[in-house]
Amino acid sequence: KVMSIHLKWWNIKSKKKLSEQAASDFHAVNPDVTIIPITNINILYRRNLTNSAKRNTLPDFWFNWGGIFSSFYTKNGFAKDLSEYAIENSWHTKFIKTALDLSTIDGKLTGYPITISMIGMFYRKDIFDECGVSIPRTFEEFENTMEIIKLKGYTPMALCGLHGWHIMFLVQALFEMYAGSAEHDRLMALEKPWNTEAIVKAYTKFKEFIDKGYFPDSFEIRKGIESKKLMYSKSAAMSLEGPNTEIDFHSDNEDPNLYGYFKLPLNPRGNRMSGFVELMQFNSALSDEKFSAALKFVDFLFSPEGISKYGNLIKQPVPRNDNVLPENLTMIPKMLKDLNTYGSFTILDQRLPEEIVSIIYKAQSYIINATMTPEQAVEDIQKNIEELAPPNLTRSA
Repeated sequence: KVMSIHLKWWNIKSKKKLSEQAASDFHAVNPDVTIIPITNINILYRRNLTNSAKRNTLPDFWFNWGGIFSSFYTKNGFAKDLSEYAIENSWHTKFIKTALDLSTIDGKLTGYPITISMIGMFYRKDIFDECGVSIPRTFEEFENTMEIIKLKGYTPMALCGLHGWHIMFLVQALFEMYAGSAEHDRLMALEKPWNTEAIVKAYTKFKEFIDKGYFPDSFEIRKGIESKKLMYSKSAAMSLEGPNTEIDFHSDNEDPNLYGYFKLPLNPRGNRMSGFVELMQFNSALSDEKFSAALKFVDFLFSPEGISKYGNLIKQPVPRNDNVLPENLTMIPKMLKDLNTYGSFTILDQRLPEEIVSIIYKAQSYIINATMTPEQAVEDIQKNIEELAPPNLTRSA
């Protein structure tokens, strides 16, 4: 007699329809396995995951964001470290390498990557044509492009920063450029003090862009979602965004032919793209049979057949080598190619503890509102990090 397996699966509320339909479809072809989907809104979802870990009542497998969100569960033994399993089952041929890299924290593969995102520049082709500018190949050319667009009466960049994360897309790219990749990684690991010349230079350049009027009026109190609306209305020429932007062009009935994409050029020392993943994590207490069943379901859901069946209910791009994107998405493949070419760093709000992210967002606000100079803001970041006293922080100058 075949033993019946029941698996609890947690997911966020926006994926409720997908979760319920996929669980039902899987059970129809695997009657010995019952997937029980439970969904909740993002804020409650994170809280419930954390509380369940403390009470040792986590589900059998669950959706999670990458970086520090997922690493907590592998670091503390709540979720399986999939590193050995991935090697034994040749996941390097199954997944995009960068997705596995972004899912690996402190040498542990924290989960099964289901979505990958990267931050690139979307732009209006008609504004570029009117202004007589082309895609910039260097950071200096990018600055010249913004200057010309501003002189022609358009807002160069639709930067909107009410909650900090959209501004962070640009600011962290400046960290990468001025610090270089190796030093940037050490800063994100809190292995190097933040009161360094590179961070001062990054914030100084950010302030220069503010002073030159390259961003929308009152950009610091605009919601990040407004950035696309500013491009849609032909008020702004460019915006740093993730791959979902091209998908939004179609769902928002915006003509995608009006837009193009390019990687923001930085410099040879630091030229990677900001990236992050979403993934599935598996309870470390699962038996081999339950783990195999859960993994079989996730493979079923994110296989080419599953992606074709569930369509836009599945967030693209799925970072599997056998994933075939819809033909109407022409910019996302270019983003994936650039990610493969230039590599990535983990986006700041998934790399650092929430308390430190908040400190960095405040520094952005101080510079925007001219209540601190870049030098003062950087010293304030370092002072506050030291007061939090993370155990691996290097305190030397």
